[in-house]
Amino acid sequence: MYKILFGGFSQETNSFSPVPADRNAFEKRRLFFGEEIFEKIQGEENEVNGYLDVLQKCSDVSLTPSIMFSAGPSGPVSRDVYDLAEISILNVIRENGPFDGILLNLHGAMVAQDHPDAEGDLLQSLRLEIGRDIPIFVTLDLHANITQKMVDNATVMLPCEKYPHTDCFELGKRSAELLLKTLRGDLKPVMAFASVPYLMPLFPTDLPPIVRFYQLADEIKRKCSLVELRIAHGFFPANIPGMGMAVLAVSNGDKQTATDAAKTLASAIWEGRESLKRTYTPLDDALDLTMSGRVKWPVVLGDGSDNPGAGGPCDTTHVLRRILQRRMQGTALAVICDPKAVQICKNAGKDAYVQIALGGHSDARLSGGPLSVYGKVVRFVDGIYRNRDEMEKGLLVNMGPSVVLDISGNLVVVSSERCQVLDAEGFRSCGIDPEKQKVLIVKSAVHYRQSFGKFAGALVDLALPGYCAPDPDIFRSLGFHLG
Repeated sequence: MYKILFGGFSQETNSFSPVPADRNAFEKRRLFFGEEIFEKIQGEENEVNGYLDVLQKCSDVSLTPSIMFSAGPSGPVSRDVYDLAEISILNVIRENGPFDGILLNLHGAMVAQDHPDAEGDLLQSLRLEIGRDIPIFVTLDLHANITQKMVDNATVMLPCEKYPHTDCFELGKRSAELLLKTLRGDLKPVMAFASVPYLMPLFPTDLPPIVRFYQLADEIKRKCSLVELRIAHGFFPANIPGMGMAVLAVSNGDKQTATDAAKTLASAIWEGRESLKRTYTPLDDALDLTMSGRVKWPVVLGDGSDNPGAGGPCDTTHVLRRILQRRMQGTALAVICDPKAVQICKNAGKDAYVQIALGGHSDARLSGGPLSVYGKVVRFVDGIYRNRDEMEKGLLVNMGPSVVLDISGNLVVVSSERCQVLDAEGFRSCGIDPEKQKVLIVKSAVHYRQSFGKFAGALVDLALPGYCAPDPDIFRSLGFHLG
C-alpha cells in the first residue's frame, strides 16, 4: 500500500497590491484542513480533484489530506498564514507518516512576509522533514516564478499549459499518474530547469507568437523522449529576484538529456523574446469600435489593469467614467467593488434612485478616484454563483452581497467583495443576460476570453492605470519599480 499525502497552498502575489492576504482573505476562499477537503471542493475541476480522480481508483493507495489553503491574488501572504500552512503540513507528516509520496498544489508566484521565495522555503522545510528519498510532486500555475530552491527540493514540478487555465484538472491527473509510476518503479524522474530572464506580458497561449514555442517544446519532447517539457510564464508583479520565464524538463533517469532540452528551449525563447509583445487598444478606440457596426454585439472589454485575479482592488472607475462622459448606453460592467455603496443602496431600497461616490477608493492616481453617479437600484443579489464554463469550472464564487445599478442606461454590478468575472455566469447570476448587451466590461486580463469568447463579437484588451497593468513596460510607466 502506497501512502500518499496531498494538499495545497496557493496564492498569486502582487507585491504592489494594497489588498492584504491575511487569514481573513484565506477564510473567504479556502482554509481547509484534513478530511473536510474532500467535501469542500466537490464539483470543482481543479488540480487537487485531478489527484483524487486518479488516486481514489487505486486499491494500492492510501490517501492522507493535509491542508488546502488559497486566497485571491493580492499582496504578500501574512506571516501567520504562512506559518500555519507550514506547521500544519509538517504536523500531518509527523503524526501520520512515514509517507511514500507527496502531492502538493502550489502557485509558484507566492510571496510571504519574511519569505520572498515562499514555495521554495516551504518545499525546503518539507524536504528537511522527510529526507531526500521521498518523491514530492508539485503542480503549479502557468505564472510560476521558478527558483533554484524550488527545483532543489521538489522531485517533479509541472505548471499548467493553457492561459486561460482550462487544464488544471488534467494537470492534477497527470501529476498523480507520474507519481504512481514513480512509486511502482516504472519511472525514475529527473528534473532539469533553465531560466529565461524575460518579463513577459500576460499572454494568452493561443496567440501565434507563443504557440510556436509550445510547438517547439513538443518537437524537443518527442525527439528526446522526455516525460515532460513545460514552460512557466512567470509573474512580474511578484517582484522577486530571479523572476521571469522558465523551462522545466523531466526525463526518465537521464539528467543530461533533460538539462540539454531545457537549455535548448530556453535559448530559443530568449532569442525570440521580442515576438512575445502585446498590443492593447486605447479606451476611446475600444469604445468607438463597440458602436461602429463593424463587429456584432456584444463587444467585451477586458480591463486587465484592475484585475482582482492579479491583485487589483477591483475599484477603478476609468472605463465607466469615459462611458458616461460619452453619453453611451447599453453597456454592462461587472464588477466595481464598493461595499459602502452596496450598503447605501440597501438602505435606499429596490427601485430607489441614489447619488453615490462610486469606486476609486484606492490610490486615486491609479484608480481614477471616486465617480459621482446617479442611478436606479435595479436589484439586489447574494453574489454567489458557480462558474459553468471550462475556466475554473464548478468553482463557487462569492462576490458578497451586491447590487445592480442602472446608471444612465448602463448596468453596473457593485459588489462587496473583489471578484474577477471570468465566467458569463457572473452576469447571469445578477439578472443580466450577457448575450443581449451591446458592451460588456470585465476586470480580467485573459481568463475571460474562454467563457465570453463563445458568443462575443469581439474581445478587446485594455491597458489602463492600475495595480496590475498586464504589461511590464506599462507597469513601469505607472511608477512601479521592477527588479
